[in-house]
Amino acid sequence: MREPALNVTNPKRIVYSSLPRVTLLGEIDLNELSKLEVTLKMDYIGHDPLRYQLDLYDHEKLECFIQVASQHFSEPHYEIKTTILNLIDQIEQYRYSHG
Repeated sequence: MREPALNVTNPKRIVYSSLPRVTLLGEIDLNELSKLEVTLKMDYIGHDPLRYQLDLYDHEKLECFIQVASQHFSEPHYEIKTTILNLIDQIEQYRYSHG
């Protein structure tokens, strides 16, 4: 199975084509590597979108978001967590190649 792609055509609206789909609103700081603050919008078919602002490197806040998203979309915790961890990996690759 192919890993979802990170579409960075518009750096102010980066889209991770996963299920659920994640859109990063605003630009990613390419210079500050000790934190990964984002505003994200998560969409899942049949549900209202979920918008959240957090530092993806803050473990406690990240776990809180994963729990909220899991309940909001009625999806297993591990599926949301896997999506977010894969997203973080792709954002890191983007930062390292553009920073």
